Amino acid sequence: MDYFDLYYRNQFGRFRKDRYERLIYDKDGLCIMRRINDISAEFDLSFELIHFHEDVEFIYIISGSAGYIVNGKKIKLHAGEGIFVNAGQLHCITKELSEACRLYCLIFHPTLLTASRFVAENYIEPILMNPALEYILLSEKTPWHKKLIDEIGYICELEATDDSDLAVLGHIHLLWQILYQNNAPTPETQKKLSHLSTIREMVLYIEKHFNEPITLDDICNAGHIGKTCCTNYFKKYLYRSPNAFLNEYRLKKATEYLCNTDMNITEIAYACGYNGASYFTEKFREKYNLTPSEYRKMS
Repeated sequence: MDYFDLYYRNQFGRFRKDRYERLIYDKDGLCIMRRINDISAEFDLSFELIHFHEDVEFIYIISGSAGYIVNGKKIKLHAGEGIFVNAGQLHCITKELSEACRLYCLIFHPTLLTASRFVAENYIEPILMNPALEYILLSEKTPWHKKLIDEIGYICELEATDDSDLAVLGHIHLLWQILYQNNAPTPETQKKLSHLSTIREMVLYIEKHFNEPITLDDICNAGHIGKTCCTNYFKKYLYRSPNAFLNEYRLKKATEYLCNTDMNITEIAYACGYNGASYFTEKFREKYNLTPSEYRKMS
């Protein structure tokens, strides 16, 4: 998932086709939502709808308490406590654990943080794409948490002026700096993230050019690595060789053509990057134990 492209896709409706929720921000063109919310003990149950979005979310409880669910884990937050919820996590406030409370809520999209791919890859994505970092519970008793909480409070309390948006952006960058400094990936995690980024580039190349002649050199060039590294990365992370992955992707696309179009077998073979119907049929039978025609009839 590329967080720095997703925001600009499918800008109509509440949910995109991939079911990520798109939030309604405070201002058009500035993907920030900042609130001071007062929630009664009998708050509207719409708060309990489990949802997820590309944005990161910071909650701090000023008074009272609030129940939170993140990826099925139930958490009760008391005054002086908060939570950071990473992008893409299933979450909601739950009435079951909540009492009347007042809280800060800060939500923003990662595109705010940089227009530079270098900064994105080195400082933003290591947090967003860390599978171990679903959320962080925040407490004023922890010094770096307190710094985060102070930034959240400043941003949410800041009154609107002609240049307040610039001040908010500046403090969001400070907030992220604190978050990164205390959750920077280990060298091993950073190495894995680098590998995954390279794999992603090569897979995207295959998905874009699957209908063209593709060599191992082409795949390597997409990831800016040599043949040995390319083969090792595919086997380590995708459990198959680059050529096997390419062939499987082509066959997967072929099943879509068989089910959803009236194209004949030869047309589908060429559309999926094969030189002819005979070789295509051979590889298809190896994969599905059916000829393309048999597969179409069964579908």
